Amino acid sequence: MGVDDAHVEVLALADLLEHPELLRPPPVVVPYFAWQGRLTMLAGAEKVGKSTVIGQAVAAISRGLDFLDQRAPAVNVLYVALDEPLADLVRRLHGYGARMRVFIVRERPGMAELIDLLKDREIGLVIIDTAAEFATGLVDDFNSAAQWTPLLKALRGALEQTGCAGVLLHHTTRAGDRYADSRALGAGVDVILTMIREGDDGTVRKVKAMGRVPVADFRLRFDGQRYELEGGELPLQTRVYRAIAAQPGIGSTKLREAVGGATKDVTTALHELLRTRVVEDRGEGSRRSFHVVPMTLTNGEPGDPSVRGLVRGASGDVSPLSQRQSGVSQGSSQGDLTGPYSNRGAESGQVGALVGDEVQTWRECEHTVGGYMPPKPWKDDAGIWHCGHCEKPPLVMEVA
Repeated sequence: MGVDDAHVEVLALADLLEHPELLRPPPVVVPYFAWQGRLTMLAGAEKVGKSTVIGQAVAAISRGLDFLDQRAPAVNVLYVALDEPLADLVRRLHGYGARMRVFIVRERPGMAELIDLLKDREIGLVIIDTAAEFATGLVDDFNSAAQWTPLLKALRGALEQTGCAGVLLHHTTRAGDRYADSRALGAGVDVILTMIREGDDGTVRKVKAMGRVPVADFRLRFDGQRYELEGGELPLQTRVYRAIAAQPGIGSTKLREAVGGATKDVTTALHELLRTRVVEDRGEGSRRSFHVVPMTLTNGEPGDPSVRGLVRGASGDVSPLSQRQSGVSQGSSQGDLTGPYSNRGAESGQVGALVGDEVQTWRECEHTVGGYMPPKPWKDDAGIWHCGHCEKPPLVMEVA
């Protein structure tokens, strides 16, 4: 059949708009790193820590635990380990606590076989280590866009068909500031993350982010065992929300200056907050005047993005509290948490958060002002919750 005879499916935008799921960002599978049905390329120089942070992520996600202060639903993981000895991978995953839900293959599967694996094992996340090994035998010239493009298109198609998230590990150029080989690699993935050493002590990594989903740069610090967000860095949507809460009536230009970062990323985060009615524009004509929307809902969509993220994980752009710690049972519906904070049941210097019919009492700090659940919370013997950024948690904590 010739090209002119091929059947072309024509989709009407009006029909597509009848499907609200097409208007939502893809759900987060690995906070900051992977999204459902999308392909991420994580590039970095040799020994910069790509495999370490991914091993940490795999262990957390396969167990349904927090990763970088955020939680996503537990999923099965397929690790296509083509680049390192099996024993090294097993030790790393075991060291971070992985056991169940993780499957490893040491040979590259064909695309049809990969799709079958993802479906049969109900895989939610696939890690490919590395892009070069995965392409061996299929790509002869790593600088050839014509050879990379069909491979990446097929891989993206497999992820979209199965709803699986994918992370493709790759190397950077000698300078270490961009991915190596053909630019078709960047064009052929949905998100590009570039991991770069930063600072003098060798423990900080800056991760530059760009892609088709709302992403922003972030920094990680390695404490000798695991990576954590550097300096309590807040996700972009939360930073935008806080800037508006701190300056009611702020306009577009001042908001971008207050938040920092790429204009496109700030605008995307703002539009998501406007779309979900977490903030509103009260300006007239061309003048913008952004305000937060105060609301306390029961069994509905919480308004505060910090609270909304606690329940739903939002679009991965907030710092959710674990369901156990927030008082929401693992089997409960995702609408029991209400917010923002109320002062009911709280003494001076404390704030109260409604969780179902219960009022949780929190010690007030800079991280709780304005109705925010703080990261890494812990509860003392008196039943008061504390922010992990301000005070050291007790040595013994509850186990889920």
